[in-house]
Amino acid sequence: VEIVADGVQAPPTEPVRVLTQYEEMMQELNHILAAVSVHQDEFEQDKKDKAADGMERVLYLLDSTHTFRRLCLYLNHSTVFEFIIMAVIIISCVFLVFDPPARDIPNYQFPTLDEIVLTSWSTASLAIFLVEFVVRVVSYGLLQTKYAYLKNGWNQMDFTVLVLSTVEATGIFQG
Repeated sequence: VEIVADGVQAPPTEPVRVLTQYEEMMQELNHILAAVSVHQDEFEQDKKDKAADGMERVLYLLDSTHTFRRLCLYLNHSTVFEFIIMAVIIISCVFLVFDPPARDIPNYQFPTLDEIVLTSWSTASLAIFLVEFVVRVVSYGLLQTKYAYLKNGWNQMDFTVLVLSTVEATGIFQG
């Protein structure tokens, strides 16, 4: 079929070529959308898994409807809670600079803070980290759930530091 416009005849292959380019573009777009859709489906499934994990009982006691667990889940997802924990970590690092390795070093000339201030901060930060531990364990469980606290490597390190700090604060091994 020839198309005549203003006395000019267009070859019959021109509309077919444009249609072929359009089909190729649509196939490529569909391929991209399918890849994004698969990624989105995986993301949505991960969100559903985490929500379903929230439905599991933690510590064999608390289900997702328990008031204390709901409060812990709320805190665990709160940016204010995360900010407070990060601020305590940073302040603790600053306090480490002013804490001498040993108080009995002769002629120690580096700046130090009073031992009462350091001990008070250590106790306060330990209490805050214990609250964080309880919130996270009550939110997702200690070990038996899919997203349990101790299944994460960073949390394992935090737990080790928390246990050692608690042992130090109680003074069990002081001679």
